[in-house]
Amino acid sequence: MFLDITIGYWIFMKSLFYFCAVVIMISSTDDFFIDLVYWLYVLPKRKFSKKFPHNTLLKDFNTKPEKQIAVMVPAWKEEAVIEKMARLTIEKIQYKNYQLFIGTYPNDKETQEKVDIVCKNHKQVHKVVNKKSGPTTKADCLNNIMEAVFADENKHKMKFEVIAYSDAEDIIFPIQLKLMNALCPTYGLVQLPVFSLKRKLWQITGSHYMDEFAESHLKDLPVREFLTGNVPSAGVGTAFSREAIEKLHYKNNGFVFNPTSLAEDYEIGFTLHDMGFKETICLMPTPKEYRSKNTVLDCPYIAVQEYFPSNFIRAVKQKSRWISGIVFQGTKHIGWPDEFWKTYILLRDRKSIITNPIMILAYFVALHIIAMEVHSGLGDGMYWFPNLVPLDSWLWIILIFNGFYLSNRILQRFIAVYRIYGLPHALISPIRIIWSNIVNFFAFIHAFRLIRGSDAKDENPIWDKTAHEFPDV
Repeated sequence: MFLDITIGYWIFMKSLFYFCAVVIMISSTDDFFIDLVYWLYVLPKRKFSKKFPHNTLLKDFNTKPEKQIAVMVPAWKEEAVIEKMARLTIEKIQYKNYQLFIGTYPNDKETQEKVDIVCKNHKQVHKVVNKKSGPTTKADCLNNIMEAVFADENKHKMKFEVIAYSDAEDIIFPIQLKLMNALCPTYGLVQLPVFSLKRKLWQITGSHYMDEFAESHLKDLPVREFLTGNVPSAGVGTAFSREAIEKLHYKNNGFVFNPTSLAEDYEIGFTLHDMGFKETICLMPTPKEYRSKNTVLDCPYIAVQEYFPSNFIRAVKQKSRWISGIVFQGTKHIGWPDEFWKTYILLRDRKSIITNPIMILAYFVALHIIAMEVHSGLGDGMYWFPNLVPLDSWLWIILIFNGFYLSNRILQRFIAVYRIYGLPHALISPIRIIWSNIVNFFAFIHAFRLIRGSDAKDENPIWDKTAHEFPDV
């Protein structure tokens, strides 16, 4: 009986081993392709090609005539950060023709009070109160802000030529509006890179965001633009041309953003691309005169920065919203396009539904294989497990490829983190890859429960936001 159980256990573990190895190889081949495209095509084109539009549009961007820009900031339960964010923006922003519209809720008096303090002293800041009590969705709040923007235009007989948005915890780079001013309306959607503010080395939950956003916004988004022309909004640091906003407003019967979506920013990039608008991720090195050593503004690129959650539960909740909106709702709302490269990119976006649980399963299998090998090597009196990976097997070849892909993944992550945060964080980034997979697994479970619960009740998901923090500047 014991022998039968042992044999069954060995066969079960072998099957899991083969399954995990194959899935990881397929996913890793996909990642390696993105790496190749970036280093062989995208980076040389962006750095050296005179035909790359940014090299012309951003020339002398500091001196270009200023368009009117409206900056929208949705705020639900943001009393801890919204006043600091608004004051810092007003103090540091190097742009004159802008207005700041902050969306609040009627049942969130604390946030309203903080916004009122800023509005009292700064005429370019406007408080918007949502029609519905919170929480709704971020998209619903943005739609209410858009109504206020249109109303302000009618009142003053003018039009905002660029519409941008950020979050209540964001640090808006002093010259980021100048970049948006230079790139719109050539582009219907302009996305600036988004980076996490630097965390302590031991803050592994908060610092794994540093690694993911560094690699995603330095490499993955530029490759995406190169292959498809599509760049999804990150929800912050995004600017839209006036024409893009007006066509979205017309297409959606009075709404600019999809109020039922948890990833309205992600969806709007696809919508605008389908409507024929150009989109871009703007990676502009920070001019030396704007670098402030040992401050939050000491960033190699003009970017939006913020603190992402350093608490495990908050990180899981935040990432579960992204997975819910991109994977589950995205499949429903966006579907599958006819274009090959667009379909490929959507497969990359949605593969987390498989890879997130598979990575945890792979850790489980690896630990059991180690235990089995130790068990087999303890002595002649112990039961001997047959070799799971004979040297002449096809699985051995797959594991060689996976070993190479893992080394490459560590190298790519190291380079990206080093470019933004320096050597200490780059050296620790391989360890954070494991923790990132653990956070993503629990976020996937929570996202599945969130979507299943809302579908069962036939309700739209709500803005299940996390608490934010703002740095001392």
